[in-house]
Amino acid sequence: FDELAGRALATARERRLPRLAQCVSIRRAARGLGALAPDAVRTQCEEWIEALHRNGAPAAPLRFPEDLADDAQTSPWFVELDDPLSGPQRQLNAWIELSKTPAGAQGPAPPLGGHSAEVLREFGYDDEEIAALRDDGVVS
Repeated sequence: FDELAGRALATARERRLPRLAQCVSIRRAARGLGALAPDAVRTQCEEWIEALHRNGAPAAPLRFPEDLADDAQTSPWFVELDDPLSGPQRQLNAWIELSKTPAGAQGPAPPLGGHSAEVLREFGYDDEEIAALRDDGVVS
């Protein structure tokens, strides 16, 4: 396997493919090189990364957004929320700290019209006016 990784790295250098080491999946890396043996296609990304490291190449897996919630390194950034329409879901929480503003997931997005009355009250509308706007189909 080390010999195959060494050849892959040499081929990548010859073809100037600097992102080869950031393999999205071994199948995509193999298609990108085109010269790899079929057994290499079955090799896992982690094995490629280890072999590339042994051959002196910096390498790290490239993760897709949909994979981040299950990744050990990034899963702490996610929070479990219960959406009244779609049920439980994992959502990206704040990954930065602000000195004066609390950051973080406040909850699921409101349904259409979920805060209409609240917002209209802030602009001075009373309950009767809000009801009239709803009856006329202006707001939901």
